[in-house]
Amino acid sequence: AYTATISSEDEVEFYGEILSGLRIMILGAPLQHAFQNLGNKLPSHDTSAATKAQTGSVIKLPLVCPNSTNAHNGSHNTCHVAQFVERVTIVFGVVVLDDTERALAHVFLQSFADKSNSGNDASLLCDFRRPVQGPPSDIDVGDCQIYDNVTKESLVGYLCLTFFENVSKERQDRAVGLVVSFFSYLEYHITASKSYVQRRMREKETLFLKALACATTF
Repeated sequence: AYTATISSEDEVEFYGEILSGLRIMILGAPLQHAFQNLGNKLPSHDTSAATKAQTGSVIKLPLVCPNSTNAHNGSHNTCHVAQFVERVTIVFGVVVLDDTERALAHVFLQSFADKSNSGNDASLLCDFRRPVQGPPSDIDVGDCQIYDNVTKESLVGYLCLTFFENVSKERQDRAVGLVVSFFSYLEYHITASKSYVQRRMREKETLFLKALACATTF
């Protein structure tokens, strides 16, 4: 066992970076392995392996937002990595219980997909799928389907990231870190958007009350 005594803010930042790196290495190991095998061709005589490569080898990553304001959301979120010969597909199943936060999450995920596809990068395809559409049909994600009545109504949709074999090594490494922290990233944007909307509503309320106070009764 390793024990360290933290006595300054610099040490807090130093050890924080170490722990964050370890989390990415451990949780992102299956995705890193999938990227390493991307583009590997299978022998023609290996029928079982070839069939598996066509249907995809699916792994579930145990990703939960550690700082979520609503821990129940994180317990239902899912992330699956499907490894094919020519691509790696990541499927996020996003569940948000609060109605307002669910609407904000829907807008954010749709904008995220549109922005990701707006460039000329042919190594990445991003797609946001509504609950009625389900995850990609060629990927057997198993329990990525939400059957519980409560969580089924709270399902925002599926965000699908597909990396093709021409993706650079630098982008692979960056993608691993982003995937591991995706739900924390989403939680941050939902909270920030909700706070912004509430602040604007309070400002409008203040202006409205001032207008009423200055109004002249005829």
